[in-house]
Amino acid sequence: MASYKQIAERTGLSFGTISNVLNGKGSVKEENVKKVYEAIEELDYRPNYQAKALASDSAKLLGVIVPSINDVRETEVFSYMEEFARSKGYRIMLSTSHNSAKEEKNQCEIMLSSQVDCLFIMPYSSENKEYFRRLSEQMRDRIIFINRYLEDVDIPFTVVDNDYAAMEMIQYIYKMGHRKVTFLDLKDRGISSVRDRRKGIIRWSAEMNMECEIKEIESTLEDEVMIGYQYAEQAIRNQELPKVILARDDAMAIGVYSACMQYQVSVPETVSIVGFGKYYSDYMTPKKLTTFNRDFKSLLKQATDMFLAITNGETEHIQRKNFIKGYMENGATVQKV
Repeated sequence: MASYKQIAERTGLSFGTISNVLNGKGSVKEENVKKVYEAIEELDYRPNYQAKALASDSAKLLGVIVPSINDVRETEVFSYMEEFARSKGYRIMLSTSHNSAKEEKNQCEIMLSSQVDCLFIMPYSSENKEYFRRLSEQMRDRIIFINRYLEDVDIPFTVVDNDYAAMEMIQYIYKMGHRKVTFLDLKDRGISSVRDRRKGIIRWSAEMNMECEIKEIESTLEDEVMIGYQYAEQAIRNQELPKVILARDDAMAIGVYSACMQYQVSVPETVSIVGFGKYYSDYMTPKKLTTFNRDFKSLLKQATDMFLAITNGETEHIQRKNFIKGYMENGATVQKV
């Protein structure tokens, strides 16, 4: 394991400057902060956060990291956590990983160096799996995953029950008279929530004797509305638009719907569309999107309840793996046949 001395040798900075960066103290030039974290990455430096926590009183500080703030999901996390922190007398640090595994790790290091009482994080992907596995050994119960989890990493989490969601969506489509569904997905980024939902859709389609097609899109775009739009636009031009599209989330579903409106493809008469999440559907016009409501507030409450239980010394009694059931919301984008 690397030491302050090695970081100093690598960066040419003093011990004091390095300490200020790692402990979130003082005023340090941005270029020097960057040097320190690049050295940490290269040398695999790992501070003993647990020892720091034991040596100091609670900082009354919570950390929250999400992949981006480009859509309603992430801003909903920030809004809820800010309100929770204020109600319990905590300060809060909010940050994004900018859809980058490297930046996610950097933000974790910054927040943990600031001695947050708990770090709530929505992992960007599975790329930092080994990092979180090592961190969990030092920081057990001071990190909580939100909406996603990493397999074989012992960090408490609260997520949507995606197998249940898949069952509800497939059964709804079946009851509407359809016997084939196309699941519109992105190339796997290692996100547990989507992976579990995809597996569930395949499983429950088979259970209902429905044909299930997986349409996997490769895209460098982060805007899923645009990804959905571009897919549907191309499918319409090639006359390959499926009869029933089950999108991986509301954003992609709205992109598909927008392309249909642009090219005068009737919804739901020509194509039925189902979303997931209930975080964009209220903004869709003129027809309300049929979607699965993931009950995100209950999910976030479960995460903060876990934190409070841990803070009260009830570690042995907490449920470390929490699955929240949502429900279908009728809209006007699925045709009954």
